[in-house]
Amino acid sequence: MLFLRHWKYHEDPQYESKRASARKYYAAHRAELIERMRRRYRADVHVAEKERARRYGLFAEDYNLILARQNGVCGICKRPGRKLCVDHCHATGKVRGMLCHNCNRGLGFYNDNPVFTQADVTT
Repeated sequence: MLFLRHWKYHEDPQYESKRASARKYYAAHRAELIERMRRRYRADVHVAEKERARRYGLFAEDYNLILARQNGVCGICKRPGRKLCVDHCHATGKVRGMLCHNCNRGLGFYNDNPVFTQADVTT
């Protein structure tokens, strides 16, 4: 499935050559591009907030509200002191809450399917 933002390139007859050119540029300048990204992350203390807002539409006020509602703990395992990830529905893009890395990956492994997570393994 092509994402909408790439559709205009898909209709372009020179699409593959443009992609190949981009890959070639990245391969040749990989170290420089990675270093530029690292410098930006070190220089801008708000880069994580900006990325959350861009990716999920979740601004600092909303993020802090969700954290306060969950008392700063994971929404599933309730363990404190863990770095929390934004949990969202991949179909709708709606933010569901904050989860620790392990719980977030666990949901991903089960494809967010509640039937799999609640299956009875004793039978």
